[in-house]
Amino acid sequence: MEQFRQRVSATCHIGPLDLEETGAYILHRLKCAGAGDSPHFEPAVFPAVYAASGGIPRRINSICDRLLLLGYMENRTLLTSVDVDTVLRDFAGEATPVAKRRAARPNGNAVGLHAGAGISSDIGVDLVLPPSLLEPDAGSEISLSLDSLDSQHLEGRLERLELGLMRLERISAQTVRTLQELVSALTKARDDSAP
Repeated sequence: MEQFRQRVSATCHIGPLDLEETGAYILHRLKCAGAGDSPHFEPAVFPAVYAASGGIPRRINSICDRLLLLGYMENRTLLTSVDVDTVLRDFAGEATPVAKRRAARPNGNAVGLHAGAGISSDIGVDLVLPPSLLEPDAGSEISLSLDSLDSQHLEGRLERLELGLMRLERISAQTVRTLQELVSALTKARDDSAP
């Protein structure tokens, strides 16, 4: 019974993998996907992926998918733990909207998340991030870029709000004129029909 077999396989749960199983799982998935000699991973990649994913296969898949995309985009076949950190920063940035990042910065520069904080991204990946990824230096280029993007974003929103208010004012004025004409026409009609 095909339907029964599909239902049984759909309810199967794979528990978290340990560090050794995580490395073997990544290499096995690459082999199944048809990867030949590349990409290569430096030995520190597997512990970094394991630490960020907690050994959960769905999370491992998401991290490695982004890691392989990074390698492809940069035309590199050797991926390092620094690349894993870059991927985790990307996930953290996607998980924290700009407004929340700004509100979470107590001094305007450092992100107000703490080490070991679970972060859920839009793609459903929960990651545990080390403190070095969560608190950029006060004068760092990234922090300054975020501040300028935030101000540009706010200016754009204010401009759009002003345009929307002007449109509403025009519509309101048109509605008032139409109502005045309607009242005038009804008053004239009543006066004309009165004996």
